[in-house]
Amino acid sequence: MLVADKLQGAILMYHSMEDQNVGTDPISSIRMMQALRAQGKTAALFMYPYEDHGPATKESDLDQWARWAAWLDIYVKHAGENSPPKTVPATAETINQN
Repeated sequence: MLVADKLQGAILMYHSMEDQNVGTDPISSIRMMQALRAQGKTAALFMYPYEDHGPATKESDLDQWARWAAWLDIYVKHAGENSPPKTVPATAETINQN
């Protein structure tokens, strides 16, 4: 990726696996995650099955909010405290590698 080396801070990404919008194919997020990992960046990617461009189910919506809150707690609220973990807890629908 042309920008992965320029990104700073902890990066949280999510993508719907059935996204049909032009230019937002899920492979783009997977490739970005791979590029971030290759750069040694702190990042996580969560893939949501059975969803199109945005969350359509209550479960996906609640899951995203919970992940955002946890991410903000770790990387914003407690930034710099005792070296936070490089990932957020993974689930079966997660590509979460560092």
